[in-house]
Parts: sequence; C-alpha cells; structure tokens
Amino acid sequence: MLVALVRLSPAFRGSYSDRHRATTGHAHLHTGLNEEMSTRSAGSPPWTKMLLGCGIGCGLLFVVFVTLSVGGFLWVSAPGVQVETASILGPRTVAAFRLDNSGDVGRVSTLLKALIVELQRVESARQRELLPESLQWLSDLRAARAEESVEDLDDYIPSEVTVTIETSSLQSGFFPVVAVNLPQFPRLFRLILSWTDEGLVRHGEDDYRIFPDGAAIAFSGGTILWMREGEAVTDVLDRIAGRGIADSPSRLRADYRQLQEDWQISGVVDNRQGVVDRFFDSTTLGRRLGGDLPASGSVLHLRLGFNVVSGDAVQGRVWLNCRSEEEAREWERRLERELQEFSRDLREGMEAHWSLSVEGPRVELELMLSGIQLALIKEVEDRSGR
Repeated sequence: MLVALVRLSPAFRGSYSDRHRATTGHAHLHTGLNEEMSTRSAGSPPWTKMLLGCGIGCGLLFVVFVTLSVGGFLWVSAPGVQVETASILGPRTVAAFRLDNSGDVGRVSTLLKALIVELQRVESARQRELLPESLQWLSDLRAARAEESVEDLDDYIPSEVTVTIETSSLQSGFFPVVAVNLPQFPRLFRLILSWTDEGLVRHGEDDYRIFPDGAAIAFSGGTILWMREGEAVTDVLDRIAGRGIADSPSRLRADYRQLQEDWQISGVVDNRQGVVDRFFDSTTLGRRLGGDLPASGSVLHLRLGFNVVSGDAVQGRVWLNCRSEEEAREWERRLERELQEFSRDLREGMEAHWSLSVEGPRVELELMLSGIQLALIKEVEDRSGR
C-alpha cells in the first residue's frame, strides 16, 4: 500500500514523466542519426569509392616502386661475393704483384687522398689570388667541398688488385692477367656487357667476353678479370674455381702468401723463361743495372714489399736471390750506385734512406721514401708553368 501511495504522489509522477521523455528523446535522436547517416551513405556517388580505391592502389604501387628501386640500387652497388685475387696464380705464372687497400689504417688510398687534398689546396690558393677580395670566399667554399668529396674516394679505389705475368704459347712470350675487387658496382659492369649485342659467354658460374683485339674480360662473382691473351680466359677461370694458387710453383706460392700477410704492395718474380732477363734487356733501368753481368740467370728470384706508413711516406724491402755470393756482391755495388744517383735527382723536400746487405747469394735492400706529397706537388706546379 505504501508503494501505491508513492506512485500516486505528484512528485513521483513528475519525475517519472521526465525520465520517460528523456529516454524516449535519446532513442529518437539515435534513430534519427542512424537514418541520416544511412541516407548519406546511400546517396554517395559511386566515383567516390572508385577514387578512394585508385588512391590506395597508386599508393601501394608507389611503395612497391620505391622499394624495388632502392633494393635494385643496393644490389647493383654491392660488390657481391668476391674471390681472393691471389686465386689467379697458376702453373704458368712467373710473376705476381698485389695491392691491398682493404686495411683500416695505413692504406694506399691514405697516401692518395692526402696528395689530392694537398693538390686541391694549392690549386685553390692559386685561384684565390686571381679573384677580387669580395669573391675570394667562393674559392674557400670550393676547397672545402672538394676536401669533403675526397673522403668518398675509398668507394671507388679497388680494395684488392693482383697482376700476374703468365707464360704464353704465342710469340710474345708473356702476357698479363689482372684481377680486381672493387668496393662498389662490379655487378653494373657485368650487366652493361650482358646487355650489349655481343653479350657474355657462360663458363660454369662465371661469364666472359673475348674482344676483337684478342683481350678478354671476365667476371667471377664480384671479381673482375682482364687478360691480354683471351685464349687463356677459361684456364684462368678454372684456376679460380679450383683455387688455382694450389697449382702454382711451390716457391712462388709460399713467397706470395708470406708477402701479402706483411705488405700492402708486394711482388714476387721467378726468372723462369728469362722474365727477369727481359726486364734487364728492354728497360733503361734494367740495362743500367744489368750492365756487363751475365746475360741470363744472374737473378734467380726477386721479392719486394712496401707499406704506406703515413700520408707522405712509404717504406719497403727488396730481396734478390743470385746464383752466387760473388754476383750478389756485384748487385750490391750496382744498387748502391743507382740509389746514390736516385737520391741526388730527388725533388726538393723528398728524402730517401736505405741500407744494403748481402748474405750468401742474397741481397737485401731496405728503403724509406718521405716527402712524397711535396715532391709531386712541385712536379705538378712545374708542369702547369706556375
């Protein structure tokens, strides 16, 4: 009965009516909004959805294009899998020379970059003198930019190069083979040659082309090869596939391995088939050094190694193995004479220090050259007429 009285009271009826109207109003409002949204959605023109779909599709295509472009550039610029350039040594190799520019310090590129920066500084100073004072800042800006660009030089200098001298079946007697590992873009050269009309010839996993002049270029992974005698290209590629250095003469192989561990620039020569004698007979320095020594076989074996110790100095050693101690003593005297003359002819600022020793039939020369930058700069200035 109390509940009935409460429901009949005017206050309850008023509040109940208010709550009922509010609830009913919210329901009508929600229904109205849904109907309005449905009406608008049903009334949207069809080209709106098409435009939205095209926009999404174009966006996806753009993302795919950028991804493929960046990925393609990274693939082309990457060196890929490169072989050790020493693998081109084989049983026909009589001499091998190597340049190693892959170390973190004391690289050959360090000397080259220091020289380029210094040459640019000299050239910038000369151009600055020709400009009015109000425009001299342009020369300073150019010099600063040029110095920054030199830092990228490592991306274009080979990280490793091996040059061998091979015995030939042709009348020439010898021919060179060059193996190069570039830090960037070796795949690009391969692609360019494969797209030409002549294309490339497949040999195992490698490719090559023989040019009309008889020379050949080949690609083994990311390593580029060049040889003067194209007929030997498959033989050289087979050496690489089978790690050809194992087939090279034992002394040449052992010396080459030892030298490449200790020196950035190294070389080894066996006087087989008179390769050293040909140097003495065909070059001015060789004729001066050889003199009246026996025409053949005075030097049986030669080794050399050099390191860049700074941006301005190089040190190294040369070993000559002769037939006898008497001939080694004669070579010591001749080398001392030539080094004295070489030292007198050095440009101002460049210095040479050396020591010679003989132990049995072997001659050892230790050499240090410094002031290289200054000497080369003076050479450039003289040639430019400054």
